[in-house]
Amino acid sequence: MRRVLKWVGVTLGSILGLLIVFVGISYIVSSSELSSTFEVPTETVAILTDSASMAEGKYLATAIGKCVECHGGDFGGKVFIDEPIIGHVAGKNITRGKGGIGAEFKVEDWVRAIRYGVKPDGKGLVVMPSEDYWYMSDEELGKLIGYLQSVPPVDREVEEPSLGILGRVLVTVGALPLFATEKIDLKATRPAPPPSAPTAEYGEHLTKIGGCIGCHRPDFSGGPVSAGAPDWPPAANLTPHTDGLGSWNEAEFTTALRLGKSKDGRALNPEAMPWGTTALMTDDDIHAMWLYLRTVPAKETGT
Repeated sequence: MRRVLKWVGVTLGSILGLLIVFVGISYIVSSSELSSTFEVPTETVAILTDSASMAEGKYLATAIGKCVECHGGDFGGKVFIDEPIIGHVAGKNITRGKGGIGAEFKVEDWVRAIRYGVKPDGKGLVVMPSEDYWYMSDEELGKLIGYLQSVPPVDREVEEPSLGILGRVLVTVGALPLFATEKIDLKATRPAPPPSAPTAEYGEHLTKIGGCIGCHRPDFSGGPVSAGAPDWPPAANLTPHTDGLGSWNEAEFTTALRLGKSKDGRALNPEAMPWGTTALMTDDDIHAMWLYLRTVPAKETGT
């Protein structure tokens, strides 16, 4: 019996030792990842501030780009991940107030941050969905930046992102990507967006700059959301498959985006599915997205 207990003790001690070593390695690897720097193009765009452009910029910041989900309704910063074991991440204060970056950012800094997810010093912005915003045209970006530069200043200090033990482990094994820059093909040519119209072609553009693939996957088949909170439900299948929108009609799709209610009457989690912002979309834009989603290949959920 003593030999058995000794063997068990040695085994458990070895496992514990390996775990401690792995956690230590994870701390080193994740710390290195957090301090990574990136070389991206320095670009500028024409800032558009006429009344129509400002209205469009606000629309891009709320209904489409959903900037308010991470930066708050006043753009003064907002904590959107606060799980001690995973980490603490807050959207920055992007106003001209104390603690904000609005007063010091030049146009090229705005472009670099939005389009590539990179700070002026070359470090990456954590969980900044620039792989989606990369598809915004210069004109769209000029309208968005013009609007963001105009929002009232908010005095709010926002903490820098930090990772918990599980968050560091997930980063180490590649299960928690931190920076959008690593997902962007810097050699690719940005496609020109189609004209704004209730068409499937424009609907595809909206799904890209609106971040739909971030949760619903590039093929829109849905499934577990790797970038979401642990309690988030699987993302819905948006393909015409019977698992997805195959039995839905456009009115039901619109109700989900506007009222946060599924076809079966189930309430959608507003943190996982930001229907508070999609509710602001125009009828034409919702129709365009519906038309596009009817054209994608039907797939089973998560495939």
